[in-house]
Amino acid sequence: MRSMTMRKQFAVGLAAVLTLTAAACGSDDESSDAEDTGGDSATTEIKALADLAGKKIGVQSNTTGATYAEENKPEGAEIVSFPDTSAASAALLSGQIDAILQDL
Repeated sequence: MRSMTMRKQFAVGLAAVLTLTAAACGSDDESSDAEDTGGDSATTEIKALADLAGKKIGVQSNTTGATYAEENKPEGAEIVSFPDTSAASAALLSGQIDAILQDL
């Protein structure tokens, strides 16, 4: 039973991340401006924390994610703390930060 609950929580979290990514890109379909114009995409696939070097990374204050980000932040990255995930999400959507590292 616990395994099913964890899978559902993961699925909901993943759906939220994908929704935020699509909203931040200003796209409601699978095509991108980069494909249409041949230019660079406004987004970059992030595979590791090191991919965020020189970027602003949002975290929720007083969480394990915030501690991890501070202890492992890439060179030149700035960790920006928020009181909750909603505030971090709003900052991402408005362009104040480049990514969010959060606990699920």
